[in-house]
Amino acid sequence: MRRSPARLQLHLIWVSGALACACTTAPVTPTADPEGVPPAAAALAFRLSYPTEPFKLRERLRMSLHMSGQGASRLVMNLVGTLDVRPHTGETLRVDSTVERVHKYEVEGALQPDGDTDIDLVEFLSGRRHFAIVNIRGEDDEGATSALSENVRRRGTLDRLRMEAAANGKPSAELRVESMGLGDAVLSLPQLPDERLVSGQTVKVPRKEEVRALGATEVRVAVDRTYDVQAIDSSSGQRVITIDFQIEGSGANETPAPAAKITITYEEHTKGSLSFNLDAMIPVALNVVQSTSISTGEMHFQQSLELSAQFEGI
Repeated sequence: MRRSPARLQLHLIWVSGALACACTTAPVTPTADPEGVPPAAAALAFRLSYPTEPFKLRERLRMSLHMSGQGASRLVMNLVGTLDVRPHTGETLRVDSTVERVHKYEVEGALQPDGDTDIDLVEFLSGRRHFAIVNIRGEDDEGATSALSENVRRRGTLDRLRMEAAANGKPSAELRVESMGLGDAVLSLPQLPDERLVSGQTVKVPRKEEVRALGATEVRVAVDRTYDVQAIDSSSGQRVITIDFQIEGSGANETPAPAAKITITYEEHTKGSLSFNLDAMIPVALNVVQSTSISTGEMHFQQSLELSAQFEGI
């Protein structure tokens, strides 16, 4: 199904939000540092990762999304759910997420479902489940995720709903809501950086080219990342590290059109912080502020995202 520009942007938020959600944990010992870091510094060096043993988290998520330009809209979400994580194969993990309670869900403008607006989105989202395969840094394995039997069944259901919509000349309420992207993951593990970090130091990652998916179109984006690693906090009895991060990205792409080529330009600016329990190897809190600008020919879209998530082991 082709996404409208507004829904295309919402899809982008989930993708680039995960990429911006910073931050993998095996502390480096003073006697095993291949990079020649002095022992005193090496004792505070680490590379974050999730454990390859089963664990379960409760996530409390607050998110506010505003869009301006064509397709102006607003989305506010406040919900609680669980992440059930267990080993899959090799160094991959299966993550089953479940939305338990929706405290608030408000949507205005172009993000509302197409057609009738009498759909109870809170009821639709409550109990929603998502299934994914990720690596030990929380990065989605798209092929393995797609092959999960639950996701195969979901695609079959969507195909049936589309066929019914074509026959009836009108999409069902379920199909209209699914087309918003609400069937995608709402709760997820933060994606962790691959870089080796040292407490009290700033790490500037060499510029990388990444791909941002905009519906059926892709844009290659030059991305600069900076991590400011704070001192380890042991006041809770466990070692918790906080990593402030900043991400800047920009790129452009030309897409063929019937009459002429259309240039798509993309810019993103992201700031945030991740707190991570080095002993339990689980996230504690994630905060993200992101602004994105997309231009396609004469159309311009801007979106701003504020996200706050707290995690606790259960």
